[in-house]
Amino acid sequence: PNDLFPRYPLESSKDFTEEQVSKHLKVAVSTVLEPGDFLYVPRGMVHQARALEGAHSLHLTISVGQHNSWADLLAMALQDAVQRVVMNDRCHEAAELRRSIPRDLGEFMGVMHSDLEEDDRRFKFAEQMMDMMTNHVLPNINYDMVVDRLKVRFQHDRHRPLGVLQTLPSSSLNEKALERDAKRDRGDGDDDDED
Repeated sequence: PNDLFPRYPLESSKDFTEEQVSKHLKVAVSTVLEPGDFLYVPRGMVHQARALEGAHSLHLTISVGQHNSWADLLAMALQDAVQRVVMNDRCHEAAELRRSIPRDLGEFMGVMHSDLEEDDRRFKFAEQMMDMMTNHVLPNINYDMVVDRLKVRFQHDRHRPLGVLQTLPSSSLNEKALERDAKRDRGDGDDDDED
């Protein structure tokens, strides 16, 4: 079922039971890898690895497609465009976006009122939202900047430093700086001391 095995999931899937896998999926590839081999599995394909009986094995999954999808790009683009429009004080034609939402919005919108399909206020609200998106938000998407931001985030998230970086508490840093300055003022040490 689609809710159990979504195509191109946005997050890593949970571990599935043998029953879920055997009941809902067909095996596409079944192979034995030798030491040093690796297997490319396209994004969104459920996979399972196990060591042969009596053997030891390491199964490592490296995902390069998560948080780098059209959904991520659109979410970033829309959020950026809305901010660009509403923060631009010279943009008087988009003042409508800075107005408060209707006070009675909760009386006809929301899950609690989703059964009010024939209520004209719902249609008017949806029409107003589409009008704001079409006339003010979509024309203000800076595609190049948004793609650059997504790529920078992708690179940042994929290149984490190896090992553990230890930082001194800020009070230790302040004490060390004060000691260094006092030594320098007294002439007790070189300016090039290693900290």
